Amino acid sequence: MEQRIVALDVGGTSIKAGLVRSTDQGISLIEDSLLARPSHAEQEADRILEALTGMIEKVASFAEKVDGVAFGFPGPFDDAKGISYMKGLGKFEAIYGMPLVPAMKERLKGRGNTAWEEIPFSFVNDAWAFALGEARYGAAARYPRVFCLTLGTGCGSAFLEHGKLVQGKDGVPANGMIFDQPFRDSKVDDYISRRYLLQCAKEKGLDLDGKGLFREASNGNGEAEEVFQDYGSVLGQAIRPFVLSFQPDVLLLGGGISQAVSFFEGALQEELPLDHLPPVICSKNLSRSALLGAAGHWLDQFAI
Repeated sequence: MEQRIVALDVGGTSIKAGLVRSTDQGISLIEDSLLARPSHAEQEADRILEALTGMIEKVASFAEKVDGVAFGFPGPFDDAKGISYMKGLGKFEAIYGMPLVPAMKERLKGRGNTAWEEIPFSFVNDAWAFALGEARYGAAARYPRVFCLTLGTGCGSAFLEHGKLVQGKDGVPANGMIFDQPFRDSKVDDYISRRYLLQCAKEKGLDLDGKGLFREASNGNGEAEEVFQDYGSVLGQAIRPFVLSFQPDVLLLGGGISQAVSFFEGALQEELPLDHLPPVICSKNLSRSALLGAAGHWLDQFAI
């Protein structure tokens, strides 16, 4: 049976969205429906809700009937209740503790469309949405066990076995996330996120943002290349325990830093166990994968 899901990949800067079509033959994105708009994450609750519901309505206009709405949303977030608990991160603080589904449905209903009242909404961590999309429908689909990292402002992670999320076994943390796991004198996120990369660059006299650092490395700047190599070594050390315990068949990378993988892949792999050295692959379509993964998560719960 065909079902159509409005899928949204919500980030601190922008919201990407599209209509996903699910049939007995598989799922696909309706290309014409793909949109990207500012998320206004740093503004008041009304502006954030308007951004979310506006995207839902716009994407829904590409279908005669919508069966569901699926979100990939950054954490901390209660996926079951649809409540954000982000605080001190400079984004989505105005909706802290707010049950989002009734707030969004009330807004949609206020525009004269009562059909939304019975439509189920689902939420999944944005890194998990990306991982599900790639592990089920993308570059990692042929690998049974997938260890996924999204490397950017923060570090997202997911562990999957045959397209299903793994939590609390095989060395995987109970919540499936490694960002807050102990590492060196702090935690993993403090060493493999963008702020650590740029801190290392600054120590070498390179006062650049991530794009500038990548540009310098691409232009043959030896110090910029060294920054990425040092980053790769630290990344390998941080994830080594999880590679040893989970023994993934592939290491899947996404996020902005992953685009520089050619500069740090060698250093990363040097820190991983020789007897289980997974290949490293990178997604070129993080947002598309996240939309498909969010829709796939919705289908897990509500597919007819």
